[in-house]
Amino acid sequence: MSLGASEFGRLEWATRAGRTAIELPVDLHGTDGPVPGVTRNISLDGAFVATSQLLPVGARLLMMMVFPDETRPLAVRAEVRWSRPAASVADDGRPVGMGLRFLDPPLGVSLSISELLESERTGRF
Repeated sequence: MSLGASEFGRLEWATRAGRTAIELPVDLHGTDGPVPGVTRNISLDGAFVATSQLLPVGARLLMMMVFPDETRPLAVRAEVRWSRPAASVADDGRPVGMGLRFLDPPLGVSLSISELLESERTGRF
């Protein structure tokens, strides 16, 4: 899936404080080329990305994502903090993917995430 191949969507499950459940198409650029994925939740500190191609914990990558009402992707460096392989989700329905921590996110990324969090808080999304 490329950045333009998915519709933005709000997920229907609860989120933790400071985190919003939203699907944003992403491309993860590591050492083996781009890996497509979709955020399932995002905060100012990081995101959970659903993807079938897991990277090892500690791997650093560049995440490209397109925010609602934007046409160009924004980039943020990230580190894989944990992963959820297929074997661990067989019965509970949670998606396969990785928890990423943002590394010194650019101002544009932080502002876009802050707008998403505010929209969720005020119900304007």
